[in-house]
Amino acid sequence: MQPTEETSLESGPAQQTPCCSSARWWWAVVLVSIAVGYFGYRYVANLGSTSKATSHPGVGSPVPAMRFAPLVGADKEVSTSSLRGNVAVINFWGTWCPPCRREFPHLVALGKKLASEPRFRLVAVSCGSNVESELRQETADFLQSQQAELPVYWDPDNQARAEVDRTIGFDGYPTTLVVDAKGVIRGVIVGYTPGDETVLEHLVRTLLDEAAG
Repeated sequence: MQPTEETSLESGPAQQTPCCSSARWWWAVVLVSIAVGYFGYRYVANLGSTSKATSHPGVGSPVPAMRFAPLVGADKEVSTSSLRGNVAVINFWGTWCPPCRREFPHLVALGKKLASEPRFRLVAVSCGSNVESELRQETADFLQSQQAELPVYWDPDNQARAEVDRTIGFDGYPTTLVVDAKGVIRGVIVGYTPGDETVLEHLVRTLLDEAAG
C-alpha cells in the first residue's frame, strides 16, 4: 500500500526535524484555540441574547385575531384565541423558500424538545399555493423528504398574513411570531440566520418560566 502524504511526513526522519514538528503542533494548537473560542463566543452570545427577536417594533403588540386551517397532520382549526394561556410560536414558511427549508429542521427539533411542555404550542403555517389540494401535496412531500412529523396548518386567502401585515408588518419568509400566555407578541424573527434557533428557544423557555410563575 502506498503511504499517504500525511503518513510520509510523519514517518520520514530525514524530512522532519523536531523543530519543524514542534512549530507545526504549536500552530495547530493556536488555530484550534481560535476556532473553539470563536464558536464558543457565538454560542454563548446567542444563548443569552434574545435581542434579535425582541427588537422588532411589533413586540409588545397584542397578537392579531387569526385562524389557521388544518393542512397535514392536524385535525382541527387553531385560532389565536384558542392559544391563550399558552406560549405559542407561529411560523409562516414555505417549501419553496430556501431559508425556510434551512430553518425547518430546527423548528421540528424545538417541537420535540418541548413536547412535554403542556403550555407550549408550535403552529407551523405552510404558505404557497392558494389551492388547498396543491399546498397539501407540496407540504406532505416536503415533510416526507425531511422524515418529519409535525402538524402543519395553512392560511386560506392569506387572511392571517394580511392581519400580521396590518398590525406589525409582514416583511418576508420565514416570519416567526412568539406569543406569550396573555396573547402579547414578545418576539418576531424575520428570515433565518444560523443561531436564530438558539435565540428562539431561549425566548420560549423564558416565557414558559414566566407563565409558570
